[in-house]
Amino acid sequence: MDKPIRKIGQSEFVIGFILLVCLGMSVQLWAASQWAGNFDSDEAIHGLLAHHILEGKLPIYFLGQGYLGCIESYIAASLMKVLGTGVFTIRISSLALFCIFLILHGFVVYKFWGSRTALISLFLLALPSWQILWWTFRPTSGLCPLFVFGTSALLLSHNKIFNGKYRRVRIFLIGIIFGLGVWIHPMIVYYILPIGTFYWLQMPEWSILRKRLAEFISAKINFSPNTLFFGLSLFAFLLIVVTFFTSGCKPQDLFVKLRILTLIILFGLISTTVLLLFFNSKRRKQLIGSSTLLMSGLTLGNFPLWGAWFFLGVVHSPRTVSSCPIQILDRANAVFGEILPSMWGLPFFSETFYLDVIHSSVWSKPLVNIVFWMIVLVNLVFFLGWFFWSERKLLWSLATMSPLPKASQGAAIFSLLFGVPLIVALLAGNTDIGISAMRYVVVSWQAGSAILAISMSHVFNSSKILARMLIGIWAIQIIFGNLFYVGNIWSQQKDWNSHMTISALEEFFNENQVEGGYADYWISYRVNFLTEERIIIAPYNGVDRYRPYTNKVRELPLQAFIFHVDSISTNTSEVEAMIDYMNTDFGFGVAKTEIIAKLPDMSFIKRQQVSHWDVWLFSAEGGKNESNYTGKENSSPRDYP
Repeated sequence: MDKPIRKIGQSEFVIGFILLVCLGMSVQLWAASQWAGNFDSDEAIHGLLAHHILEGKLPIYFLGQGYLGCIESYIAASLMKVLGTGVFTIRISSLALFCIFLILHGFVVYKFWGSRTALISLFLLALPSWQILWWTFRPTSGLCPLFVFGTSALLLSHNKIFNGKYRRVRIFLIGIIFGLGVWIHPMIVYYILPIGTFYWLQMPEWSILRKRLAEFISAKINFSPNTLFFGLSLFAFLLIVVTFFTSGCKPQDLFVKLRILTLIILFGLISTTVLLLFFNSKRRKQLIGSSTLLMSGLTLGNFPLWGAWFFLGVVHSPRTVSSCPIQILDRANAVFGEILPSMWGLPFFSETFYLDVIHSSVWSKPLVNIVFWMIVLVNLVFFLGWFFWSERKLLWSLATMSPLPKASQGAAIFSLLFGVPLIVALLAGNTDIGISAMRYVVVSWQAGSAILAISMSHVFNSSKILARMLIGIWAIQIIFGNLFYVGNIWSQQKDWNSHMTISALEEFFNENQVEGGYADYWISYRVNFLTEERIIIAPYNGVDRYRPYTNKVRELPLQAFIFHVDSISTNTSEVEAMIDYMNTDFGFGVAKTEIIAKLPDMSFIKRQQVSHWDVWLFSAEGGKNESNYTGKENSSPRDYP
């Protein structure tokens, strides 16, 4: 029999809680303060949106797409009124939201599993791997608002809170949270599904209905109820896969018809189940009242989405990448060979990252790194395996749609919260982008921190010394194997966005009476933001997120083309070399056809190195291309205003 786990005193818990939240925010603040080395165009777009909001515009979504609500841009706009324009200003919203998330998450885990597990889980979140950190300290993908809204729903759905006083108010609030969540980020569904699944399976109406269905079907077919419902679960899963994850399968016409058919079947199954539950219930008025409150809150919270469509004609259109189940093996390699290890700060051995970390590590001996990684990997596998093995009966209950006791709420919801994003990653085409797909499974990271903490709590009960050693090793490999690594990269890139570099570029434009031009996607929008739109740069490749920039540049009499120094190796003004470079796909597409097509008709003026930029200047008026390349000459920098 296990020893009883010693409870942490209330004062110890509060102090530990505060210290861990402070630790987590210290890491986030450190990353945010390195803005000169880690600021990019995706983040700049949030800052540009904030500028537009201050000008009186009311954007609904992230520029250039019909999803991801720009709530952080509205927060940034209000902060800009007080603190002024700046990269750190637009990051304050993410930092504040992440702090709220840590507090909410710690409280949720505390309510489910107690103080020790809450503290360990907070520790794991406070020291994230650099791939997770990349998506949390800056407003690029709406993940911090997602964490806050999703975790708020987890807290409000806790049995003791949900069924307490003011239950109707809590139902209405959950509806508002889910409604806002759908506008903010499509991945709110990862929170909706586990919460909804648990409350469905613990309903007394479902327990009665399942028993009756099992008795009826067992009388006709010689199958055990669990085997029968496991088969039904697999059938439902197959319908979901065909409906939502076969848009990339061939022949396309056949799968379009299949998706329509399976959607009809799914809708019929769900509708039939809801009606049977309702008509077999003895508390119909309560169910109608609760459903009405939930839907009212959902409608109110979702106003930015449907209001934009109804009043402005802005249609919500989540971007999904075509996928097909036949590619599941390749995605499994990405999920389990790259994403999951990197989620916990471990290298994925199929890429050069493995060697990069070894050679750039502050440790002098590569063997030390490998030993630390192996210790963490073994413990990661062991702790995850221990949890799911100990909860195998619960997992079987979920797979067979068996009634769940209220006491299983935490394990059921967090198991689904961990597993569902990974299953979707195996099926969805978004995973094909490689390690950047980490942002699609960050909810698994949150759930995994709680699952690992549950297992680690038992190690504390057996041996405090061993548990503290494991936590110490975990902290060392995150700090030295991850944070030092990415910090070194950011320090090498800090000159790209420095005040002096941007100031030199703006000075060059002013001297040559140039108002704008073209650049790679990752250069264009960040230059626009850092110069507060005094320079307008449109992307020559990638996504054109704001057409007014492109339209303005197209009409300019003088147009600049900006590249990083040494990108184009030739030391001459050969326009063909520039075109060849622009037609190379470096991960965000080749140059747009219309931009390349007009270059031969433009008059080349000069090429000059401006700080860290290689700038080519053209006149929109036709003429003979003549060289005026000034080599390594730099324009004089000035103080950035």
